[in-house]
Amino acid sequence: MTKIDRNIKLRVKKLTDLAVGLRDGNQFNITRLTIIKKICKEKNGFNQFSLHLSEAAYRSEKHPEHKILIEKSIQSIQAFMSDPSEENNKLIHKSYIELRDEQNEIKEIRGYPVRIINCTNLLIVEHAVECVSTPNLEYASKVAYQMARRFAERYDPGKFEGLVEKSAPLVQEMAVFWIDYYDLK
Repeated sequence: MTKIDRNIKLRVKKLTDLAVGLRDGNQFNITRLTIIKKICKEKNGFNQFSLHLSEAAYRSEKHPEHKILIEKSIQSIQAFMSDPSEENNKLIHKSYIELRDEQNEIKEIRGYPVRIINCTNLLIVEHAVECVSTPNLEYASKVAYQMARRFAERYDPGKFEGLVEKSAPLVQEMAVFWIDYYDLK
């Protein structure tokens, strides 16, 4: 293995260990997921990760209209990944606009504008579309972190916010994705 491969393997192991710690009842700050930015160093990995989390969001979405929008967005992601033509670029951009516009309510809170998010799954897919459509690897890594954060973050009333025991299967799912992607079995 090259040095980079060892580093990736160590980072994926940290993600797996994080899931184990959560399953054991530990709680962690959400910033532990910044490791996602360092696990992947090429665009195809982020694209595949985005598609994977979009499909997971689709499976867990209950609202029929949201499921339709997520399904259309997944199709635009797949089309763009297989052929990043001008036509598919327009299609994925249209998906991004539709996702963003579905949750475009802004409220002023303490003097600052805040976007109101009513459906986390739509936000996950919005991040996925953004991640896939950007050619900038550094920006893609930041968006992938935001997507992973939205995917795994859970709340226990009266307890810690961020990564809690309910996050364990979600963090594990992300770890398994990277294990499969890099064939680290």
